[in-house]
Amino acid sequence: MEQELMSAASIREKVFYNYLRGSDVIDLTDGNLSEIDNLLINIFSNCEVDLGDQVESIVRMKNRKGLDYRKSLITLIAFGLYDSSRFLEDVKTYITSCSLRDSYLLSVVFEQIKPEYNKAVLTPIDNLVYEILNNNNYKNASDLLMNSLTSVDDILDLYVVMKA
Repeated sequence: MEQELMSAASIREKVFYNYLRGSDVIDLTDGNLSEIDNLLINIFSNCEVDLGDQVESIVRMKNRKGLDYRKSLITLIAFGLYDSSRFLEDVKTYITSCSLRDSYLLSVVFEQIKPEYNKAVLTPIDNLVYEILNNNNYKNASDLLMNSLTSVDDILDLYVVMKA
């Protein structure tokens, strides 16, 4: 399942998934990497190069091209990792309107962010996050895991299921 999801994942999802797992292995066979893709690869791989100008370029892009880093979970997380003092407020704003799954992922990356579990449970993955990862309620764990496994849509869903 993991290999199938990885082959369908975007470069950004692959890089973030590898970051979450603590893996440095990144398959870049796609070849056509955008400016944002290259930047995120550098941030998630803890590149020592100063990326400030590139980050600023993406932040300003929102005004030029209608792109907004604050609406992309993976880009927002990368920017928060790069400069938490500047971007942590954007992360805190994002968490108020995102899914339970994304709230959990934000809390995995940022210790100072606590997931908001008072959100509506909309998917089996959200239910898994709420019951097992939040409440430590293992009473129906096997049913929750089976329902979640059958509803995994992407590699980040799989990560959440594996953490449960």
